[in-house]
Amino acid sequence: FLSTCVLFFEYRDLRMRTAAYRASLLSEHKNQISEVYRPYPPISQYSADIVFKPRLQNSPDYRLVVVSLSAGAYYKRRSAVRSTWYKQINSWNLRHKTKLMHYFVCFTPQRTAVNDDLLIEAQQYQDIIIFAERDNYSSLPVQTISALDFVHSYFRTDFVLKTDDDSLVNVDGVMRKLENSERDMFIGRNYEHRTPSSDGQKAWVRKYHPDQEKLEFPAFAPGAGYIIGSSILPNILQQTNLVELTDAEDVYMGEVVGQLDINITPAPGIFPVWQDFCNRAALRSPHWLIIHWLDPERMVRFWERLSSPSGQGGCHKKDLARAQRQAKQGTLSRN
Repeated sequence: FLSTCVLFFEYRDLRMRTAAYRASLLSEHKNQISEVYRPYPPISQYSADIVFKPRLQNSPDYRLVVVSLSAGAYYKRRSAVRSTWYKQINSWNLRHKTKLMHYFVCFTPQRTAVNDDLLIEAQQYQDIIIFAERDNYSSLPVQTISALDFVHSYFRTDFVLKTDDDSLVNVDGVMRKLENSERDMFIGRNYEHRTPSSDGQKAWVRKYHPDQEKLEFPAFAPGAGYIIGSSILPNILQQTNLVELTDAEDVYMGEVVGQLDINITPAPGIFPVWQDFCNRAALRSPHWLIIHWLDPERMVRFWERLSSPSGQGGCHKKDLARAQRQAKQGTLSRN
């Protein structure tokens, strides 16, 4: 009985201390809201206001800054990133003089209505930037612009990699790609002669007038991952003020860089869907930079195989079987 009482009071004390810690974080955050975060105004009129900014490192000079678009509810995805390729960034920084940095970028509907769990996660890991803006698929262009404007405002970096929280990134491979790249390059997988989908069930549908069904998208790099050189980043941000926003973030960026006469430097190692990688890996082990559309469990499984010292590479047999089955059916599903 005595031991039970002791455990009860210890548990109650733990809950009280946890609640006090959460309250202190929330109080600290409310005090931060009134602070001015940006060293100067954003270039793009579309850039959202910052709600939470992590502590920045002492050295603002980087070879590459990576921004991964995320949503407040996607904690499992962010955890999968931290347990896989994020470690490669830390390893690179220990082995090289040139430094890398990575941040998640999240939106929250109102400036004062930050989800408590997201805020505590941001305080703990110091790797999440939170902006005050609605969080849905249509806001992805603004989320991207805000992330790029943040990097331009706070960092001196040679390149920016925009990706998503469901993308697996080969950091060493990306850095090798950048060895011979100039800072006026826009690097990605080049999509040309693509047309809007008429399938209303797909999230990436872009709606046109019926008379414009045959209209093609401009050349663009899929949002799974593309790299922007620092010398063209200010021009891209300024050009966003002249280009009307569209739902598809990657197509929108294609329109922006197209108006600037910037060509997309091909990066064939970027796979917008993991099934494409698996089907190619069944024939031979492909060179890869980014694999997209991975749920957290599959991301960890891919990473364990692709980073294995034994060099087994490729896809797990059950992932390969699913990819081949979907290819035969002519359908695609994240799961």
